[in-house]
Amino acid sequence: MATRKIFKWSLIALGAVVLLATALIIAASLFMDPNDYKEPIQRAVLERTGRQLHLEGDLSLSVFPWIGLEIEDAWLENPQGFAEGPFARIDRAALRVKLLPLLKKRVQVATIVLDGLHVRLIRRPDGRSNWEDLTEARPASAKEPAPKAPEPTPSPASLPLISVSGLRVNNARLEWNDALAKQSVTVSRISLSTDSIEPGTFFPVELSLQWESTQPHVLATLNLEAQAMVDPSADRWAVRPARLDLSLEKADFVQEPAKLSLEIEGGGSLTGAALKIPSMKLHLPGLAANAQLTITQNAGIPRLEGKLQAQPVEPRRLLQILYPQGLAQLPEKVLRQASLELRFLATPHSLKIPELQASLDEAQLSGRVDLSSLQPVKGSFQWHLNRLDLDQILAATAGSPTAPKASGQSAPGSPGPQPPPSSSKTPLRIPPGTDLSGMVDMEQLRAAKLSISSVKAKILVRNDHLTVEPFQAGLYGGKVTGSFGLSADPKRPSGALAYQLQGVDLGALLQDLQGKESLTGTASVKGKTTFAGLDGPSIIRSLTGTTSIRVTDGSYKGINIPRMIRRAKAALQGRTLAPGEEEDATDFTELTATLVMKNGVVANDDLSAKSPYLRVGGQGRLDLPAEKIDYLLTTTLVAVPRGQSGEDLKDLLGIPIPIRIQGPLAKPRYALDMQAVIQSAAKGKVREKAKALEGTLKEKLQKKAPPIKGFDLKKLF
Repeated sequence: MATRKIFKWSLIALGAVVLLATALIIAASLFMDPNDYKEPIQRAVLERTGRQLHLEGDLSLSVFPWIGLEIEDAWLENPQGFAEGPFARIDRAALRVKLLPLLKKRVQVATIVLDGLHVRLIRRPDGRSNWEDLTEARPASAKEPAPKAPEPTPSPASLPLISVSGLRVNNARLEWNDALAKQSVTVSRISLSTDSIEPGTFFPVELSLQWESTQPHVLATLNLEAQAMVDPSADRWAVRPARLDLSLEKADFVQEPAKLSLEIEGGGSLTGAALKIPSMKLHLPGLAANAQLTITQNAGIPRLEGKLQAQPVEPRRLLQILYPQGLAQLPEKVLRQASLELRFLATPHSLKIPELQASLDEAQLSGRVDLSSLQPVKGSFQWHLNRLDLDQILAATAGSPTAPKASGQSAPGSPGPQPPPSSSKTPLRIPPGTDLSGMVDMEQLRAAKLSISSVKAKILVRNDHLTVEPFQAGLYGGKVTGSFGLSADPKRPSGALAYQLQGVDLGALLQDLQGKESLTGTASVKGKTTFAGLDGPSIIRSLTGTTSIRVTDGSYKGINIPRMIRRAKAALQGRTLAPGEEEDATDFTELTATLVMKNGVVANDDLSAKSPYLRVGGQGRLDLPAEKIDYLLTTTLVAVPRGQSGEDLKDLLGIPIPIRIQGPLAKPRYALDMQAVIQSAAKGKVREKAKALEGTLKEKLQKKAPPIKGFDLKKLF
């Protein structure tokens, strides 16, 4: 009974206190004008920030049943050293909190209103910004007590329950002017609205804004619609299909207006410990992509796991938006379709892609990547391609087709033909500690116009060295094996190649490489070559090594040595050689040579070629940096064909015939000194006739016959 009385009188006392407090609050709201406190508020802001706060509009205060404050036309000045004017300005702001629920640790907020908010962020060329003083710790005055030790952050479950009737942001504007980076961004027409925000309950969110920036220049509008949920007691947040639409009206990186849409569904922890997005969809012209993402933490280290699928992808449609000039120069069948699908697992220090499938036109790629470390890179990879056309890729990434074509004449008033731009001198750098190995195999590879099949290569990148060993591939009916090494010394990068070709159809190879079969036959090549530098001219100037060549059952196109000799002989005799039907080529059964290279100059002194009618030797130099040749072929007829062509050459059997090849590689000159050849042949015949005459004379003298009459030396020629 006593307990009931105590409880009864306690309730009466509590009610009296509440009524008294309510009466006092109502009296305060009736008899106190908040505008009387403008000056104290401004002084307090000036003391705390060093800036002047302007309260040009009225202050409105409400107390019961809502504690509320409304401000109109207020702005905060920029700090000293910046242009005059407001750092931040607001036309109207209103915030109200219901009084009685506060007694139950519930915060019930009415609709928060922000109208005409305008914030200007500025950074000067010296790097100083107009907001730093607001974030820097200000020295405490002597009257101020020493700051207390920071209290531990309360857990979400211990926070008071908060509900908001809504949020309205109208016509807000944010400006960012960076004189240091010479960049500016203006986000205007910002509008944000929500319905009632209750813990654990989904509520609609709508956001729209306009974005304009320089470097790059972008003008775009953004619209977002979503269903969102926040639950502090459960430490979680979530969004149901949220759709973001971005409209690019102008941009340096697009040539026509483009629209992008993104749909997201997912949620996570308010403390950032977890995030799960089971569905994320991206749509823009030429691209549709789906993704899944999960983020967890292990011992404070975030872990990302997910899937990405992009299909279909229309590269030509993307190029039409991003780079239509480049699209104009591409063959019609190139970059028609592409796709990408992969799974990934990543941390800030590692990356694993256990499955990857990609395609571009007819090329299909599959593989995996396992990087145990990202800095430095350490791990392994494995790639398989059905086919790869590097020529098409290089054509797609070539320079702008709008550049003027080279010509032999300069426009009036121009300084004349300009030399080609120098090759890039950017040093090759492999980060220290790199340890990466992998296997690559390709069914078909096209590079430098050559068709290569069944490519297999093991690649190792360790510290500052790149090694490809072993390397093997099929090449025009034969095979090629070898190795490649590259040292990425920043001061003088260098490399080395070892190669061996067997059974290669040389004619088919040269037909693809240069558009004509200048040399045919079955080739075997073996050699080693070193070089220094990365750009083409440096590599050519440094080529050093030895290569041995053997070609069987071949033909050298463009010159018919027997016919060349017959034509030169006929010209010396004042005759014109009748046109023949012989092919403009010189056949051979075997050709061998050893090439010795030093600093880009190729020397050879053991060329040997054999055919049923000829024996050819040669020696000379090929200057690759200067693109010149100086070579002497020595041809000897060992047999002649039947018919008139053979009769024309019969008297040159066994006579060495020199052929000099000189001039630029693109158009060398062939010179045959037929006068010296005929003189040599004549001397040989005189010696033969003299020996025959000597024998005859001895025979006649022995028989005591009369002397020989009528001997005419001219008949020997």
